[in-house]
Amino acid sequence: MTGTGKSSVGRGIAPSFNADIVEIDALWKQELGLAPEERAAQGAYADPERRQNVLRSFDETCHAALRDGKTVIAQKAFIRPAERADVERIAKEAGAEFCGIWLEASFETLKQRIRARQNDVSDAPESVIDRQAGMDKGEMTWHRIDADRALDSVIRDVLGVIAGKKDS
Repeated sequence: MTGTGKSSVGRGIAPSFNADIVEIDALWKQELGLAPEERAAQGAYADPERRQNVLRSFDETCHAALRDGKTVIAQKAFIRPAERADVERIAKEAGAEFCGIWLEASFETLKQRIRARQNDVSDAPESVIDRQAGMDKGEMTWHRIDADRALDSVIRDVLGVIAGKKDS
């Protein structure tokens, strides 16, 4: 969900794997012709054609990097079960190992984090949290991590899950 710390955790673990981070918010800014920290105009994310372009770019960027043998941190909310299935399929098609991580935090923490954002690539307002909370997330098969804690603890737990996945 928005505000769980996906970007911070991604940046924190990427050096351990020399990983490429594919971030949906950055792809949106490219699609809109904006600098990463530049705010989009009201309604900029509503265009269905642009949404399809961004989603296609996300999938293609992940697949291309995996096909090139890179480790990829695919960074997106992945609220819907179909979105999670899609990214797992992309990894499988590229012959890559997959480890799904689902960060969770309280609504108050999520809202505090969104209010505290400055010069952030995400334009998501607090209202997105309420909308996402009401969405059907389906069965969660990914590794759940409590992100309602200090960033270093969350990063340590994510790295532990990934290390355990590699050992199995």
